[in-house]
Amino acid sequence: MTRQGYEALVNELKHLRAVVRPQVINAVRTARAEGDLSENAEYHGARERQALIEAKIRHLEAQLADAEVIDTTTLGGERVVFGAGALAEVPISQAIAASSAIPGFFEPYTIGGRDYVDGGVGHVAHADLAVDREATLVLVMNPQVPLMADEGAGARHLKERGLYLIMEQSSRIASQNLLELGLRELRARHPKTEIFLLQPDRRERLLFGPSMGFEASRAALRYGYASTLEWLGRDGATFSRRFGAGAEVAQSPA
Repeated sequence: MTRQGYEALVNELKHLRAVVRPQVINAVRTARAEGDLSENAEYHGARERQALIEAKIRHLEAQLADAEVIDTTTLGGERVVFGAGALAEVPISQAIAASSAIPGFFEPYTIGGRDYVDGGVGHVAHADLAVDREATLVLVMNPQVPLMADEGAGARHLKERGLYLIMEQSSRIASQNLLELGLRELRARHPKTEIFLLQPDRRERLLFGPSMGFEASRAALRYGYASTLEWLGRDGATFSRRFGAGAEVAQSPA
């Protein structure tokens, strides 16, 4: 929780202990003095309120004991580029660690007193960085495509596959739409820049679901290599020719 949230809970707990608890104890004592507790509505009401207050105090004590205070000043939300400006000297190992800090899987990575998380949190693609630096040929790789639904007999509905896959599919649909809108805007703003999009077939299950294990990662890498070669020979043939031509020009002076 934030520092402000933590302090608010601390103040609430102090108020319950120092003000509310004594008031309730005094109300119970006063009601008990009236005698005949079996029909004493004020006494029973005061005892019920006392139980609620004590439960609230215990809940706050447990919440504060387990609380982890987050300094929100180190998570500003702005996009940064490693290797440029104030971050020009950040080692590549640290840049990769920070760029791989996916929320929910890894904790934020700290560099120079600031916390960093995966740039995909706020931006689906960063092709604009290359375009703004006057790149004329840009390749965008997007492995997070939504999975196409099964068809035919024996097909399972997404809701039958568990919460994780439901949330992942929802996230992929949103990311795909944002990516397409972003690239469409870039192409409109920079018509002379060629932007190619490389992404897997939506029917490919290998890249859908948890892939943090070694075998799953290796299988995904093998698929990525093979499918990229296939793309270069088919839909990406234009990119392959343009990229190859650029490489030949760059090497010709040597």
